[in-house]
Amino acid sequence: YQAGDFPKLVLEAKKSFASRYAVDSEYWRHFDPAKSPEVIAYLKRNLEDLANHYHALYQASETPEERMAAFTESASWYRQFLASFPEAPETPAIHYRLADLLLENEAFGPAATEYEHIAYVYPAHERSAAAGYAAIFAHRKNQERAAENQREAIRREAVESTVRFVDHFPDHEHAATVLSVAVQDLFDLREYPRA
Repeated sequence: YQAGDFPKLVLEAKKSFASRYAVDSEYWRHFDPAKSPEVIAYLKRNLEDLANHYHALYQASETPEERMAAFTESASWYRQFLASFPEAPETPAIHYRLADLLLENEAFGPAATEYEHIAYVYPAHERSAAAGYAAIFAHRKNQERAAENQREAIRREAVESTVRFVDHFPDHEHAATVLSVAVQDLFDLREYPRA
């Protein structure tokens, strides 16, 4: 299909392969994944390709319906990759793309959660600090959008995320700036000793 330049058929074949040979599929109940590294490698590539394809489609979609369909597909393939290969070296980068997708879709609360996982759960990697900073941004955007009765709780989450960020990345170029905002939040919340 690729050689014949049939992109739609390539996409369907990738989806079929990713579903049939998913790590939790029936196939692997009968075969040892360790004895089929080429199948596992191809599965990884297909999952990443599918997630990236639908992410790009999401960004290029013109109607809300198309955007939502592409968002759902992309998020699903990203999550399948993360569930299938949690220890793979490329997993933090793939996870970062999922968090970016959520942020682009204005799902700020879930995006903050994913960025925090990327920053603090995985062993340190090149995007750890950027993920921690993005988590604070997502919390702040979530606070802006939240109903009045939820804002204080989200504000407190933003403060905790900020403190965690500054503790982990004290030399980050924005550490002092975000910490000063968190201190002002604590002051406004009448948490004077902590402020």
